[in-house]
Amino acid sequence: MPATTSVESRLEEEQGLRQKRLDQLATLGALMLLSATFWLAWPDLKSSFSGERSVLQSLGAPLIVLAWALVMQDLPRMTARARSRIGAATTVAWLPLMLMGTWSLEEGTMEMVGGIILIVVAATLFKVSRSVLQGPAVIIRYRGVMGGLGCVLTLSLVVASIPQAPTLYLHLTILVGGVIMAFLDWSGGDEERELRKEFRLRLDKLEFRILELRSLGAAVDQAASLVMTAGEEGYLDLANGMRLLDEAEDDIERTLRFTEDVEEVRAEVARRVKQAEEIAPLAKRPARAMTQGDRELELGSPREAEQLFRQAKIRAEEVIEWWQQAESAISTAKRLLSEVTGQEADSMRSILKEAESSLSAEHPKKAFEFATAIPDQLANVGTAVENAGHAVELAQAALGETDGMDTSQWEQRLKQASQALEDGDHSLARGLCDGIVREIDRERAAMDDVRRGLRQRKKLVARFSKRTDADDWQERLDGIKAA
Repeated sequence: MPATTSVESRLEEEQGLRQKRLDQLATLGALMLLSATFWLAWPDLKSSFSGERSVLQSLGAPLIVLAWALVMQDLPRMTARARSRIGAATTVAWLPLMLMGTWSLEEGTMEMVGGIILIVVAATLFKVSRSVLQGPAVIIRYRGVMGGLGCVLTLSLVVASIPQAPTLYLHLTILVGGVIMAFLDWSGGDEERELRKEFRLRLDKLEFRILELRSLGAAVDQAASLVMTAGEEGYLDLANGMRLLDEAEDDIERTLRFTEDVEEVRAEVARRVKQAEEIAPLAKRPARAMTQGDRELELGSPREAEQLFRQAKIRAEEVIEWWQQAESAISTAKRLLSEVTGQEADSMRSILKEAESSLSAEHPKKAFEFATAIPDQLANVGTAVENAGHAVELAQAALGETDGMDTSQWEQRLKQASQALEDGDHSLARGLCDGIVREIDRERAAMDDVRRGLRQRKKLVARFSKRTDADDWQERLDGIKAA
């Protein structure tokens, strides 16, 4: 990478040095030409002062040299600006030079040769002007303007030289030819003239239509922006300008159709909102969304207005379908909960509050879902009450069959279960009773195992009688028998 950068910098430096030398050479050449202009013009100026020759005929050749000295500055750098200057200079100069070349056609041989050379130079400049100033219509028109300036200079030379009849006809022929070419460049050189005319007519028509639609309150901002862009860029690029106008027309048509659709949607929404207000006078969300849509429509945003109208319709339809059902479900849930007490009933009352809050927030479907869940849960609570009561009865029966067991802890837990059942905590009551029954069953199973082991006392004694800790085992066995 550093090596590449070094090579590029060296190439740029070398190109800069070469360009600098060319600029210096052009400056030196221009100075030499200026000096030659004064040297060449001085004898003719002396002759014109004495009345031997006219001033224009005397300064013809020096003026050519002076013009060339000015053009020399642009020759080393053929940039776009330099080409424009060279094209303008050649377009303006070729016609006056051709006219000045005819001044010496009736004089001596050397003067005639000089005039012919000047005419050849004029023809060369004409060819250069045609090759440099070509391309889009704007360049052709620029060439026509420069050609018109050359015609004005030529006319001034014709009037100032006051030629005789044969020479006058030749001068007028040259002048008329230059005028015709300049006129063709200005008007007939544009190959897209008809298309440009059609573009201008379409642009004017669309601008008038947009003003008309805006006066009616239609939202055509996007189309207006496209038309403005087309007016700025279309004359330089007709294809792009026509495309922008087509897009503007399509946008206008879409906007008008969309506005009609929005009006239809708005009428349907108004009907739905009115129906929702009759069912639920306190419901304001549908009407609020429709009001916002009307505001957006007035501000020229039909798409946003349509979204708000559809939102208002959804809200209104929810109120129409679910509001009465939600109120009925909430009333039913309140009536059922008034007959129930306990912790589970308290949790269901919190669900009822959520349903009422949802209805107050104008979400009737959600409120209905909350409220309809309460009766099912109350049914489950009834089943839980029955199961808990049955579990308490089983625990009491199990305690009644515990002969010889320590039941103090179980009785305490049974009291806790009975209290939980009264408080409505059915899950706790059932859990305590199920625990009592399981523990009693385990105790009974352990007692049965001990009794079966005691029936085989001789085998047990034979197994530990020969051990060193036989006395300890005997003591343990006696303790079990005593228990």
